[in-house]
Amino acid sequence: TKRFSVTFPQITWMISFTILTVILANAKSSAAGADGVPYGAWCSNLKAQFVLYSAYSMWITFGLAPVFFNVARLFPKTNSKDGVYNPCDTRPRSGANSDAKFLAMSLSFCFNSVMRFWASEMQRGFIRGRCMLENVLHIESAAVANACAKGNDSALIFFGFAAAFPSVARKFIWIALRALGIPSNIIKAIAALYIN
Repeated sequence: TKRFSVTFPQITWMISFTILTVILANAKSSAAGADGVPYGAWCSNLKAQFVLYSAYSMWITFGLAPVFFNVARLFPKTNSKDGVYNPCDTRPRSGANSDAKFLAMSLSFCFNSVMRFWASEMQRGFIRGRCMLENVLHIESAAVANACAKGNDSALIFFGFAAAFPSVARKFIWIALRALGIPSNIIKAIAALYIN
């Protein structure tokens, strides 16, 4: 097995304007955010792309995100008798504008350039080129092999997990990123995605 390195590899965090246009061109068309601006509006106008690149540069360098560019809310799935909701009883709804989604995609582009080489082979989800479904297939094939073995007395135990988004300890994420050696301006930029 590959030895896991605690230190994160060096990454060039500032993308070029050319890469910006490629990311925009490949962005899947999705619903516009609260501002009503779709990806196509950014793609069709060179001046708009320069504005977006300037916003990206300010965000990545200083962690300054445009005001109201990323709005997310947790909505309850059920009614609460006392007004207090358990995280598993909520679901996130993002009102992120296309500019906020683009900033996140751009940072993801930077991380993805090294992530599959750095992360443990056992981390199969959320890394380009890997598939979380492999975990299911691995467990199923091991279970079938054990079930066919003589004298088998093994069992499988499955655990259900609560909704991840509202229960993530964000302070822990910032501590972990700092421990990995991610620059403070990048951590501040990531944190800006979670302000609202």
